Amino acid sequence: MLSKPRLILIMQASLLSLASCGGGSTDSGNGINSNGGDGATTSAQTTVESNTSASVTGTPPLAGFALPDISNVKQFGWVAADEYPDEVTLSASFFLFKDEVTPTAELITLVLPNLDTCSITKKAFAALDPTGTGIPPDIEFDIVSAGDVLVFSNDQGTLVSLFEQSQFGFNFYSIEPGADLLPPLAADIKLDIPGAEFPAFAGATVPNVNPLEGVALAADADIQMNEVFTWIGDNDPFSRIIIKLEGYDTDQDAVTIECDALDDGDFTLPNAYVATLASDRQLSFKSMNREVFSATTDGDAALLVYHSSHPQ
Repeated sequence: MLSKPRLILIMQASLLSLASCGGGSTDSGNGINSNGGDGATTSAQTTVESNTSASVTGTPPLAGFALPDISNVKQFGWVAADEYPDEVTLSASFFLFKDEVTPTAELITLVLPNLDTCSITKKAFAALDPTGTGIPPDIEFDIVSAGDVLVFSNDQGTLVSLFEQSQFGFNFYSIEPGADLLPPLAADIKLDIPGAEFPAFAGATVPNVNPLEGVALAADADIQMNEVFTWIGDNDPFSRIIIKLEGYDTDQDAVTIECDALDDGDFTLPNAYVATLASDRQLSFKSMNREVFSATTDGDAALLVYHSSHPQ
């Protein structure tokens, strides 16, 4: 259940695997938010040996909030804006589930894990974790086009565009080569998706994100039992804190622990996760970021837009 992971990592892992082997507009539909190809087929099962969670229930990601008005999802879009100290990165990918539709509540829960929970992922080899989405490994999908250009804009006009590209038969989107996008990203941004196999969305919300501040731990710091992570909380119900740790399990295999924490200023690492690790190998802190999302639906399509603040 990697945070940013989610679906874009499936595409990236598939690209790595293949490389090693050789439009009209519509209303953006019903939405919830915090602030205001060519049919290449893949599945969620590739490089990861195991992905397990300890027995911690946590808080549902949308507790007390209404989900978009759609019973099942056949198509899914994922767009992310990530702000780092020296740059802003944008990415997007779009998917068509091949054989079955997914209830909206189930999809939201899968791609947005319960808050104050963690997952442990053991990697069979050094590759990205495609099952971090939580999508069941037996569900196949196509990576599809959503149009040539995705446009980010606000009241001042167009800010930046993502251009469709294709590599090894997979569609993905990136900013124009050589274009630099510096933080902070402007506020109150809307996203226009022209549509192709994935339908058009006009004026979808890119949620605002407050900078993540007050993180005391430095990268690679040692993590102890009952470690308490602190930061300046936001308390936005659509905001979460993603904490990533790395270590080794009792089989001496490299593992990643990733926690989705309520953005209230502190989180204690459950001992149930630490107990699965080798006692003679240190668990280390890798990163922490704040992630805010908006969710919009139209017909049988769902669009999630993430905006994240990375302090390091």
